[in-house]
Formats: sequence, C-alpha cells, structure tokens
Amino acid sequence: MRVRPRGSCDFDPKTGYRLSLNEITVPDSYPLPRMDDLLQSAKHTTFKSTIDLNQADFTKPFVLRTDASNYALGAVLLQGPDMEEHPIEYASRLLNSAERNYSTTEREALVVVWVLNKFRGYREGSKITVASDHQPLKWLMKLKSPSGRVYCRYSHDSKSEEAQLVVPSHERDKIVKEHHDSPNAAHYGSDGTYQRIAKRYFCIGMRKFITNYAKNCLDCARLKASNQKPAGLLQTPVQAQRFEIIEIDLFGPLPESKDKKKWIFIVEDVATRWAELFALTNATPRECATVLMEQWVTLKSHQRQRYPICLRCYATTVLSSENPPIIYSGIPSTSKSCRKKKPCLAILVENQHDSWCEKLPSIRFAMNTADWSNCCLPNFWQRTSHSQRGSK
Repeated sequence: MRVRPRGSCDFDPKTGYRLSLNEITVPDSYPLPRMDDLLQSAKHTTFKSTIDLNQADFTKPFVLRTDASNYALGAVLLQGPDMEEHPIEYASRLLNSAERNYSTTEREALVVVWVLNKFRGYREGSKITVASDHQPLKWLMKLKSPSGRVYCRYSHDSKSEEAQLVVPSHERDKIVKEHHDSPNAAHYGSDGTYQRIAKRYFCIGMRKFITNYAKNCLDCARLKASNQKPAGLLQTPVQAQRFEIIEIDLFGPLPESKDKKKWIFIVEDVATRWAELFALTNATPRECATVLMEQWVTLKSHQRQRYPICLRCYATTVLSSENPPIIYSGIPSTSKSCRKKKPCLAILVENQHDSWCEKLPSIRFAMNTADWSNCCLPNFWQRTSHSQRGSK
C-alpha cells in the first residue's frame, strides 16, 4: 500500500488515516504485561464498582437488613462502613395464605430464617450482623414454651463444643489404621475404634467403614474369639415339590355336633398351603392316622413323591402301638390356621353351637381360595393352575 502526504492534491480519504497508525504498529511499541502478573497483583485487591451491586469481600463482615409486610418479605445484604454501605444482593418473595396469618413478630422472624438460608453462601465462614424490626430474635429466645412453627433450637458454637476435623475419603485408611493398628490402640474392635475416632474426626459412612476394616483385619481374625452364636439345630425344611411335606394339627374340643363330633383335624401342605379339615369324634392317634390315610394319602398322593410310604409306615406303627412316635419339627403353620378358624366358626355358627361341623366346607373354601402372602397366589391356583371364580 502506498501512503501519500495529507497535503497532496490526489488525497485519498481511505488511506490518509494510516499515517498515524503506521507509527504505533511498530513491534514492541506498547509492550503488554504478563497476564499472570496482573492476576497476582489483583489477588488481594478489594473489588469496587460504581454500579449499585458490589462484589462481596469475604474478608470483611456483612450486614443483613430485613423487613416484612402483610404480603411480602424483603432483605438486602450490605457491606461497608455505616455511612458507606454498598448492596451486595437483594431478595424478596410473597407470603402464602398461611404465612399471612402470622403475627408481626413472627413474620419478622420468618424473613430472618428465610434470608439466612438463601444467603448461605455468604454467611458461612463470615461474620454477619442481622438488623430487623420488632426484635424477633430476642422474642424467640425469651419465649418460655415454644411449640409448633416457632419451636427453635440453637446449636453450640465452637467455644462450647470441640470441633471435628472432616476427613476426605482418601485419608480414611490412614486415620483408621492409626487408631486401630497402632500399639496404643491395641486392636480394640469396631465399637471402641469408632468411639475413639468420632471424638476428633468426621466422614460420611465412618461407622460402616470402621466395621468393615475391623472385620477384615487379619490379626483380629487370627487371635480374637468370635462372639457369634452357632446356628441352631432346628433348620427350616425346604421342599422340592408340592405335597411333599405336610403339617397336621388338632383344634378343639368343640361343642358336640349333631353327629357326635368334637374335634377338627387339620392337614396342610407346606408348599401350597392347601388345607383340609376333618371332623373327628375322638382325637386319638388311631383315628387321626386312619383319616390321614383314607382321606388325604389316597386322594392327593403321587407316584413320584415319597411321603405316602412314610405315612403308611407311620400309620402302621400308630395302629399297632399305644405310644406312637412323635417327630417335632417346630411350630407348624397350622397353628395360625387354628387362630383364624376360631372367629370364623363363631361368626358362622352364631347361636347354633352344634352346627359347626356343617360350616367346615365354607371355611375350607375360604382358606384355599385366599391369597398366600409369600407368593401372592391363592392356594387353589397353586394346586390347579387356575383361579376359583365363584366365592359363594
């Protein structure tokens, strides 16, 4: 590009301004300082502005002025001397229908609580002075029996309670090892180690971490005795298929029925909870074994199942002996059935106490069509693979 003097006759306005521009575009005419040096020099500088809102200076205290009306709450966060306070942030909101019924002092206390939570980022770690009307804080502290929404609890400050050091997750192993494996700690177990650490340190999930650490300690596992009791001898039986294990029980004696019956003999399958009810005259082992063989085994046995052979042996022993063998396998679930049948009988029988034998089919139908809480399926469905539609 060719630059002509400003006084020449062939002056070009598009290039005349470049005379002064060429003078300052010489390299290193205005050397720029290093950006790191600028940031380092402005690190401890108080930021001030001529606009309304100023940048907060966390090295100085804050002043919080609040006010409440009949319809809204308002607050302003200030900073600076008394005559030179500069606003840092404003906050306001409307009162809901319930808050409008508060008294004047309660509304003044409400705005203090609300704005302190809102300005949490400013107040934590800084000194703050709250200026409000009607002295709501003094009113709360002098209240003798606070209850409901005005119930208040103020925590202890650092002068009356020892502070805890927050431990990051990558330092937990070091703290626990020092308080558990050191000679002065003497592997004192999870509870003792937790009580010792909790006095000085805090971290999320500390108790669970200490418990797992003590449980995986090789020295504790090798030398300390286990306080866990051994498993009991009575174990829960596990059945592989339906009608493999049954439970029996007797319910009575009841008022004598029209056909001289006094007892209810209950037989229930453990897997499906299918129950059968038989009315007996006398609750003798011989009569129970006879009903069990004739009314249950012959109708519900299967060639693949082994319990009919066992029952035949048991029934043969009962029929040929006055002292039958008893195998105790815990509290049967038929005991719960007995508790359920007693009010059912009382409701169905009403004043005809000798008619309870006639109500057994209805009770049996209700038991076998009810939902089983363990699998949410009725007993009838588990046995027949379809639901019973009728309930009458």
